[in-house]
Parts: sequence; structure tokens; C-alpha cells
Amino acid sequence: MTSSSPSKALCAPCGKNGVGIFKCEGCTQVFCRKHSVEHRDTLSHQLDNIVLEHDILQQTIVEYEDKQNHCHPLIEQINKWETDAIEKIRQTAQEAQQQVNKLISTQTEIVSKKLNDLAKRLRKARTDDDYVETDLQIWATKLEKWKRYITAVFHSININEDPTNILIAKMYISSTVQQLDFQERFGQVSGDIYIEDNGRVIKHAIIFINTKQKTVILSSTSSMPVPSVVLQK
Repeated sequence: MTSSSPSKALCAPCGKNGVGIFKCEGCTQVFCRKHSVEHRDTLSHQLDNIVLEHDILQQTIVEYEDKQNHCHPLIEQINKWETDAIEKIRQTAQEAQQQVNKLISTQTEIVSKKLNDLAKRLRKARTDDDYVETDLQIWATKLEKWKRYITAVFHSININEDPTNILIAKMYISSTVQQLDFQERFGQVSGDIYIEDNGRVIKHAIIFINTKQKTVILSSTSSMPVPSVVLQK
């Protein structure tokens, strides 16, 4: 009775022409010695690209911060809103000032005309020496009346605000971008890294291949337990 030999895993790139001895825990494919090295080189190149993209993004953030935000289009939009708001307030205040001045001028012109008429009568009375006690009382009463009127005009003007008429719309900032989850956890990894701190940290390790014992040892750079992977026979 003969026993059949166990089937050997084939190298993914070689197909039927090569036997796989190393299984990648990332893509789960099996590679021969040659293609395992090539596979690692491919992953290393991809890692270089990721690092490059990281550096570009980091540089973009640094350049943005160096500009102190004043050149950003959103900041320019806020500055324009501020300028427009100030101009609207200035125009509204100027219009209110004109209304107050017109209202006061209208009333004071009436009293000024009466004072001019009274001044002519007083000069004539002094020149002609033609006045008695009753004339003095009448003139004094008129002056007191007009003085009370002018005082009343100043105190009768009130400045009110219309709550139904919004002069400046309040600005508020919103964003449609979802906040990043800074508690991201790494699930499954492959290659020369391992997971730590409940999936929050990955660390680098050094790979040693023992062809005699057909094992791959991940030599950790920390005190974390070192895992090993059995090579395919």
C-alpha cells in the first residue's frame, strides 16, 4: 500500500513551474525564494510612495500654517464680510445722523426766526426808550417758552433699533467633512511590522529566514513577544 505525497503549494507568479516556500500573510499568496524577494521589493516601493505622499501632505500643511491663514480664500471671504459689514454700519449711522440733524435744524430754525423778530423789537424799544414792565414780562415769558421748547426738542429725539430688520447677517462656519477617527486600529498586517496597543500601534521588525528549519523569524526591536511563521514545504 503506497501513500500519496502531500501536494506542494505553487509559487503564484511561477504557476506550475515553481514551488512556493513563503506565504505572505498580507495577500495570502505563496512565493518561491526569488519571487518572495521581488514581492518584498514591490511592497517596499509601495511603502516609499506612501511615505512620499505623507511628506507632500505634511509640507502642504506646514506651508499653509506659515502663511498665517491670511491668504486662504476662506479668510479672504471673512475679511470681505467684515469690510462689507463695516460699510453697512457706516452708511446706516450716517443716515441716522442726517435724520437727527434735519429734525433738530427744522425745529431750531423756527425758534431762530422768532428770536430774530424779538431782537428787532428789543433794539427798537431800547432806541426809542419805549417799554414798560408789562413789555419786559412779555418778552421774558416768550424767551422762557422758547428755551423750554428747544430743550424739549433735544430730549424728545430717541434712537431705536428695529429687531425685525437685520442689517448684517451673522456669519457661522460649518464643514461637510467628517472628522477623522484618531483612534484608528490596525487589523491585519504583513511583512516586517507587528501590532501593539490593542491595534493602535504598529512597529517595525527585522526578517530572518532560516532555510534549514524552514521558518521565518520576526526579530522585534522591542520587548514584545516575537512571532514566527512556518514556511511551506
